[in-house]
Amino acid sequence: MKIIGIGIDLVEINRIKNIFQHFKKRFVYKILTRYELSIYKKNKNKDKKIKILAKYFSVKEAAVKALNTGFTNGIFFNQIELLHYKTGKPRLKFYSKALKIIKNITNNYYIHISISDEINYTCAIVIIEKI
Repeated sequence: MKIIGIGIDLVEINRIKNIFQHFKKRFVYKILTRYELSIYKKNKNKDKKIKILAKYFSVKEAAVKALNTGFTNGIFFNQIELLHYKTGKPRLKFYSKALKIIKNITNNYYIHISISDEINYTCAIVIIEKI
């Protein structure tokens, strides 16, 4: 097994709150997939919604770092989706250009994810492993 890439991202939740206050729904629709948007909309607590946005933002930033691309060459936030297994363990799914990039490297891969959040910060690490 070989590590293809590692990405980590730390987000200050107030930064996401400020971005949201400036861009409102445009920011939400820019970073969330349809599935993620349904989870976001189910929550009625505004502070919790900001934390959700921060978590998705952080994990997607870490994912593009692990892909070694960043958000360039046609890769956008909505091409990376955060899901969870029934056990609660997080998992990622790539779409479009992000999927094409990983498939150009290998067809057999596993994505390790760890997400942590506190009152003021959220952090994500993503490791993409060729299997």
